[in-house]
Amino acid sequence: MTTRASRVKSLGSITAILALSVTLGNVSAAGLQEAPIAGLEESSVAGPQEASVAAPDDHALRAELANLLVCYARGADAIGDARSNRDPEGAGLAIFRECFTDDATFAVWPAGQPFDQPEFPTRVGPMPPLLILPGPAAWAKFTNASFRSSGYDYVQHLVGNTVVKVSGNNATVVGYLNSTHVVMGEGLLAPSRCMQQTNGTYSLKVRKLASGWKVTSLDLAQFAYNTIVETGDGCA
Repeated sequence: MTTRASRVKSLGSITAILALSVTLGNVSAAGLQEAPIAGLEESSVAGPQEASVAAPDDHALRAELANLLVCYARGADAIGDARSNRDPEGAGLAIFRECFTDDATFAVWPAGQPFDQPEFPTRVGPMPPLLILPGPAAWAKFTNASFRSSGYDYVQHLVGNTVVKVSGNNATVVGYLNSTHVVMGEGLLAPSRCMQQTNGTYSLKVRKLASGWKVTSLDLAQFAYNTIVETGDGCA
């Protein structure tokens, strides 16, 4: 059962790492011009890196695009794995670079931060994200700082109910988030010292380049962050 103390500690962990966003190049919501989702209905200007248009009803294409969300989840889990990875941040960043452009932006509305809609919440307006970070390197550093400050040994992201929409060289991918964050107990078959769960929605904008389909922006809208198990020293 989630206690008031554990909720305070969870919020404290989020607050403690927000200062890091300043050194990571955090872009204020008011200062970032959001590319409208309506761009999917418009013809994109062909640039030197863009490739030919693929058929929007191609099932293989839709599977490829849905896998971009899996790629993100794998990268986040690599950062969450402090037991197997000597360099969790580096391991996760290497995966992120497989599926994100170098200038991709990452916006997060943590649980308790209001958003106007779960899919592609509006970045500029009365309900902006808590922070926006430019580039996968900055996001990997922020994620690593968040997980390490909470003392997690492992993190596992499950994504599903994925919806893919394609229009020419542009696409969107939306999927649900269910992630588990664990601080392990001591000893064989010992209960977890801490297990926390997050639920929400991922919204990705994707573009086809010469190197393949890449994510250009990710929005994370969380609506729940709860402590499921807390024993011994509990959650950080």
